[in-house]
Amino acid sequence: TRGTRAVRRTQGARGTRKGRTGGTGGARGGGSGPSADRGATSGASPLVTFAVLALLLTGTALAGAAALAGYFGGWESAGYVLALIGFLFAAYFALNQIGDLAPKHFLAALLGALATAGCAGAALFLVLDALPDDVTAETALDGNGDGNGGRDGDDGAVLLGHSDTVRLTVRAEPSHGTLRLALAAANKSPGTSCLPRSELKFSGADLARPTSASMNTTMETDLPLATTRAPKVDVDIRLAAGAGCEILLEVKRAEYR
Repeated sequence: TRGTRAVRRTQGARGTRKGRTGGTGGARGGGSGPSADRGATSGASPLVTFAVLALLLTGTALAGAAALAGYFGGWESAGYVLALIGFLFAAYFALNQIGDLAPKHFLAALLGALATAGCAGAALFLVLDALPDDVTAETALDGNGDGNGGRDGDDGAVLLGHSDTVRLTVRAEPSHGTLRLALAAANKSPGTSCLPRSELKFSGADLARPTSASMNTTMETDLPLATTRAPKVDVDIRLAAGAGCEILLEVKRAEYR
């Protein structure tokens, strides 16, 4: 009986050791099996791909929109060069990501980035295009513009008498359809009150229609333009005032808007 029990204990211990050895082997085998292969990834992330592409393409769109809107002030080519550089970086990055992402993930990231860049570029263009374009430095009054005008005064001002005409010239291509003028006037006829009963009449081929404005010491008037494709804008300004009145007229600000 004792011998039988000893044999049974020995066999049980051997079985236990075999079971442990088999379990360990199974675990080790599982570590190098298909599940380990499934856990290996390239590390590419659709979200990171979208973010980088959106950043590069948005920079491209913003530079192009600013150039189209004339924001660079005669240096539009610099904006187009910046846009090209941004596009090349975006294309290089995209080509390196094609093999690291599933096609559907890459396409989603690319389309999302393009949509983001397009919206940003369009928004910037609309904002810049709506801003007024200050052309005061390109604007001048010529008292002898048509042969029967007023006399040139100091600092670009012109002295006008009744029915005198002065030529205003803006040597800049219109960027909008309206020319807004801020004018200053001073009465140069002692003992008379010319300003309250005087009027300026604006006309010319570059205007969509003639316009009039009552005189004051300071005034603003909007002149609708006939075209935005002219290299410059000429406007004839005639003073309608009482006999003996003389008024000094000066341009304070000129804007296309």
